[in-house]
Amino acid sequence: MSNDKNFEILNKSLPEYLSEFFMELENQIYKDEERWGDTWKERGLIWEGKSQEERAFQWMNDKFINWSLNKDYSFPWLKMAGEAMIGFIREKYLKDNE
Repeated sequence: MSNDKNFEILNKSLPEYLSEFFMELENQIYKDEERWGDTWKERGLIWEGKSQEERAFQWMNDKFINWSLNKDYSFPWLKMAGEAMIGFIREKYLKDNE
């Protein structure tokens, strides 16, 4: 598919996709909350000797490896956004307390 065709299909500006993205992200976060509970709170900015950045990049790398080995594997963009949200919350609220 050419870039021109993609442009025709993706005919909204990026901010116009926010509502749909946030609705899907919210659904994903509720699913993750049901599965994992508040376990994200147990891991701070540093956990088991690794920073949250190191853990996040390791998580993304693991997902990338899964994707590169199995093209049927759908990269979990919404879960990645959820990880970013957790990192944002930790940075904002824990930075001065750890």
